[in-house]
Amino acid sequence: MKMHPLRLILPLLLAVAGCALDKDKIETEEGRLEEERRKLAEDRLKFIAEREKAVQHHIADLTDKDADVRECAARMLGRLGAGRAVPDLIDVLRPERNEPWIVRAAAWGALVRITGETFGYENHAAWLKFWQENKDQVPKWEQKCALMKELICR
Repeated sequence: MKMHPLRLILPLLLAVAGCALDKDKIETEEGRLEEERRKLAEDRLKFIAEREKAVQHHIADLTDKDADVRECAARMLGRLGAGRAVPDLIDVLRPERNEPWIVRAAAWGALVRITGETFGYENHAAWLKFWQENKDQVPKWEQKCALMKELICR
């Protein structure tokens, strides 16, 4: 195990302060910290799995018969920063779907939030062209959305 830099100078600091060094306490604390790191990593993996389930669920809801459900699904995909939902969100803008403006606006808002681009909610062709040219950027978009969420939630 790699030695923490504080462990190297801790005896000196304690000696200067006139304290005794309790090696057992330090080792116990390091063990506790290692256990906390492991638990955080497990929780992160669970979060990722739950996020993926949510993304799949909301993508499926984009084709629900209820317009309110479709609108909510589009908004949630934007909030989740679901880059892999971009083609499904673009499909919502397809004129042949005859979506209510509120559903199209929600899909457009999600697309803007995920990609950082804005072609409007009535410009399906521009969004489709953009997707064809930039579909390899999905991981970058998702990373950007995660970073923005982290900064906002602090």
